[in-house]
Amino acid sequence: MKIYYKIKKVKSESGTVTSITQGPHKNAGSKHSVEARQKMSEAKKGCTLTEKHKRNISAGGMGQKRKPLTEEHKRKISAGNMGQKRKPLTEEHKRKITEAAIGRKLSEETKRKLSQAFTGRKYIKETLKKMSEAKKGIKRKPFTEEHKRNMSDAAKLRWKSLK
Repeated sequence: MKIYYKIKKVKSESGTVTSITQGPHKNAGSKHSVEARQKMSEAKKGCTLTEKHKRNISAGGMGQKRKPLTEEHKRKISAGNMGQKRKPLTEEHKRKITEAAIGRKLSEETKRKLSQAFTGRKYIKETLKKMSEAKKGIKRKPFTEEHKRNMSDAAKLRWKSLK
């Protein structure tokens, strides 16, 4: 079954041209007023979506390819975000982030990039003191025999390179 509709161009008294759709999408091309948007916002507040509705919304956007951002667009986004401070995370939010990250396997490339990013980093004394305090009282697991052998081999190589 095909749905036919017409788009009619209407010129208003102010001279602007608006497209009016006659058919299934009657309000296409028109914009809601600020008051109408406010009313719609108030009507939706407090409504919760069912899990099925959330899945449908998620599935609706899947597979849609977006155009890559232009360099100019990226600069504008960056400029708009400059100087904005985020709200501090709640303890619950921090805990959830931590739980989500536990068990995540990093690729070798990611590990290499992280290693390069942190190599040669200098900390101020205050930061070092805080890091030290945070570690105090935390017991580590005992080293396995394999780990001990690896550390020993690494130390031997280090000593050989110094000679």
